Amino acid sequence: MIEDQGPGVVTLGAEDRALAVAAVKAVLRVQLTDEDALIAAFAESALGLCEQFIGQVAIRRTLRARMLVRAGWQRLGAGPVQAITGVETLGGVALAVEGYAIDVDAAGDGWVRVSDAGDDAQVVAVFEAGLASGWADLPAPLRQGWCCSRPICSTNAMRAARRRWR
Repeated sequence: MIEDQGPGVVTLGAEDRALAVAAVKAVLRVQLTDEDALIAAFAESALGLCEQFIGQVAIRRTLRARMLVRAGWQRLGAGPVQAITGVETLGGVALAVEGYAIDVDAAGDGWVRVSDAGDDAQVVAVFEAGLASGWADLPAPLRQGWCCSRPICSTNAMRAARRRWR
């Protein structure tokens, strides 16, 4: 189970947020800044929907996956995994490196095998996942495509229609 900021839960950093807002405003031909926060919220929401649709984390971020301690390899629930940075107890105490093994395969799936977690029945794997390091590095179809601009354009069209009927 991904604890926070998993696929579909997107909070853009300041630089990515500014780039996303600028990209959406360019598509919509919006020049004023009075609705930048709203556009940014829609962009984050649209990117979250995009992640759910493609089944991958779009912009790289740190994730935490809770898992049971059991024999054998366990696949992390989000990807593409760029790095597994550690395994820790639920209390946040790092396990000794000898107590677990990690692997990231060619498909970007992350794998963890815990051999010694002491008395703990569950642990947390901490890892970095994402297709791109930032908004500018996203593949163009994701950055410019329907998944990032369609919900925003639809909202803009509804807002324009409401103004016409007032």
